[in-house]
Amino acid sequence: MKLSNFLLSAVLVVPVLTGCAGRSGGEAAGNEPADGVRFETAREWVENDVFIDFDDAEISLALMDSTANKEDLAQAKAAVYRFYKHVTLSEDSLLQCTLKNGAEINVSDRVFKAFMENINEMNERIKSSRAEGVTVLMAEPTEEYLRSLLE
Repeated sequence: MKLSNFLLSAVLVVPVLTGCAGRSGGEAAGNEPADGVRFETAREWVENDVFIDFDDAEISLALMDSTANKEDLAQAKAAVYRFYKHVTLSEDSLLQCTLKNGAEINVSDRVFKAFMENINEMNERIKSSRAEGVTVLMAEPTEEYLRSLLE
């Protein structure tokens, strides 16, 4: 039997952002990012609780070719932080999120939907791997991982 470790905490940001490249969606009324608000760190985005919205396809491409600017990366990491604070493992070691919508964490619907689709895709891959006899070990996002996003 093959052994495969899917350790979420080490590689979340890029898979979450690149896994949903090309998707977009509408925004809930009234959720407009503050004009001109830019922070250089994810910590500032989180501490100021500013509404987060970004084009996941655009940031994904910038991350893959290393052209993402510091502010865009900080915003993306803050969104990952806000979302993954609410992700746990189910009894059968699949990822589950307690959030119902992006408004709960002050992110756009399209960002929230992209993260939820990514979790669903990861869970499907886990189920598929298990069906093929691969042992999959999952790790919950840890406080250490979440703190690392803010640095």
